[in-house]
Amino acid sequence: MLGLGDGPGRRLALSGPQAGVSHSHCTLLRRDGMAFVRDHSRYGSFVNGERVDGEAVLDVGDRLRVGTPGIVLDLVAVA
Repeated sequence: MLGLGDGPGRRLALSGPQAGVSHSHCTLLRRDGMAFVRDHSRYGSFVNGERVDGEAVLDVGDRLRVGTPGIVLDLVAVA
């Protein structure tokens, strides 16, 4: 889970108040050697500028923006 604040399970907590980012914003998943993002937020998650509708594949070099205006993360590897 990626978002603001603490919560149960494995979580990447973004620090400080971030406009347009939810507490439980999105989930990062790995299946069959591929990475995915699943959006849970009304503010949206975006891969390379395109809004995620449910779930989207992430590739090395993609830019994931969580929220509006949000925070941008660059995918550098899928391990």
